[in-house]
Amino acid sequence: MMVDYEDFLPAQRLGNSISVSMDGTAVAYVSDASGQLNLWTQPIAGGPARQLTSFTGRAVREVAWAPDGETIAFTADTQGDEQYQVYVMPRDGGTPALVSGGTGQHLLAWKAPFGPEGLCLLYSGPDHDPEVPAVIARDLAEGTERRWPGPANTYNFAAGISPDGEHVLSGALASNTKSHCYLAPIAAPGTALEPVTSSMPGEYYYPGPWTGDSTGFYLLTTDADNDHVSLARFCVKDSDLAIVDSPPWDVEDIVVSADGRTAVWSVNQDGYSVLRGERDGAGLRMPPIPGGVITAMSISGDGTVLALRLDTPARPASVVVTYPGTTKPVRYLTDARPKSSVSSEASTPELIRYPTADGTLVPAWVYRPAGPGPHPVLLSVHGGPENQARPEYDALHQCLLARGIAIFAPNIHGSGGYGHAWQSAIYRDWGGTDLRDLAAAHQWLITQPWVIQDKIAVYGASYGGFAALSCLTRLPDQWAAGVSVYGPANLDSLARAMPPSWAAAVAAMFGDPDNPADAGQLRRRSPLTYASQIAAPLLVIQGANDPRVPKTESDQIIAAARANGANARYLVFDDEGHGFTSRANDIKAHQEIAEFLTGQLLT
Repeated sequence: MMVDYEDFLPAQRLGNSISVSMDGTAVAYVSDASGQLNLWTQPIAGGPARQLTSFTGRAVREVAWAPDGETIAFTADTQGDEQYQVYVMPRDGGTPALVSGGTGQHLLAWKAPFGPEGLCLLYSGPDHDPEVPAVIARDLAEGTERRWPGPANTYNFAAGISPDGEHVLSGALASNTKSHCYLAPIAAPGTALEPVTSSMPGEYYYPGPWTGDSTGFYLLTTDADNDHVSLARFCVKDSDLAIVDSPPWDVEDIVVSADGRTAVWSVNQDGYSVLRGERDGAGLRMPPIPGGVITAMSISGDGTVLALRLDTPARPASVVVTYPGTTKPVRYLTDARPKSSVSSEASTPELIRYPTADGTLVPAWVYRPAGPGPHPVLLSVHGGPENQARPEYDALHQCLLARGIAIFAPNIHGSGGYGHAWQSAIYRDWGGTDLRDLAAAHQWLITQPWVIQDKIAVYGASYGGFAALSCLTRLPDQWAAGVSVYGPANLDSLARAMPPSWAAAVAAMFGDPDNPADAGQLRRRSPLTYASQIAAPLLVIQGANDPRVPKTESDQIIAAARANGANARYLVFDDEGHGFTSRANDIKAHQEIAEFLTGQLLT
């Protein structure tokens, strides 16, 4: 019996945001159990989940409890357009109330969106000048706003309000490896946000939560070794920085209890998440968690309850609860395991390192089907480009494995998780060092006795789609098939399509398309330039509302490929953007990918 993608689809897909109520009795999260990403709550002690929103065309993205536990704030966009708006609603349900401007992209403060009394809600959004994003504090009782303009042409975001209600904290990204922290008095709206880390050595200072006494805040920084991300505390009065933890890996996230006594952070150790913590300044024992990836954390006001969004190779992303300072095992609050019995034996990957031409070792995850082989292989490239292939559950990978197709997921130059030097290697070099790493991956694969040499396909979404198109156009004889899901094809048109607030990031990532030297490089590295060389069958999938990789990117590569006689299939979703918010669309897209790759690799 041929298995389908739906056999491996999680019973519910969870969004990347969770929030524990201050009293630690309930958790709010995002789930598509209704068919669309909606807001749900569930008692932590156990009991049925409750769906609070009933959106069909909108998708809930971020969630946050108010301090009194009676109100929940969330953001939602429409058909994947990423023009997020901020809403609040009672914990027991009702009609969501729109509190943001209704246009432009708004994001909740990522650590402490509510003020100490819960009457003020902090988020970021467009100012009167679209090139100058602002930090916005909304008085929920009076319906008034206070604004602090951020630095122009940077991606400015709100981090939180200090526990004493005196300051707002924000960050500004010039790129994913260059960030600084900003402060402003909450009593002085309209004043510019003040940079408080820009005079420090290094370029990466990413704001985290406030300390409980409001004297400072935690931040993530490369200040310790100029490469890996450490955890530090910043003292506002003295503008002084103290390193809290500096592992030889990247610290990824931190949460602090409202009473300020407990801090818990996660460390990315070769792809796996490891928890560390402290209470009252002393090291805190953390209960063991299943090997996998933590993508969201939230902690109760007294620091005794910690909720995680945990994803493991054998079990899809779920909300789990753990208790810092105890030996209690984690408890799964939601169950996302596929309903089909054929998915009960999920494959766990092996971490290997393969050599490039200069001897550099590139980490990669290998998933092998049952049986000795040889097997066809899908080279699966992550997005970002600064994301990371990690030991997580992937329904498409598991479906293909069950059909007899191996998966090879590398962390090529440009990937996150291995220090900023490795991560930033992609900057202004898309289609350079990354493509060399992918060529080396193919070379390694064809030397393995378990691989069918002429049955290797390449696949990716977003940047991974660009990588797949680069392989197909510039290494055309090496692939049996290729799939690009909303992948850029023309770096010049992609750079010009980015919003004004991304200007610094665009310059760092791609270069200036109006500079003749940079423009030439962008053309030389664009898959579209080499579309006439496509020899393998190609499948392209695109959301019509995609604000990050516009549909014109996929339109261009499909038109060029077909003009040159290539076998190119094109599937467009009119009600999606950069991803699939609808469960039905997710199934349709990935079933199409599974059938396409099966047809090319198993015949």
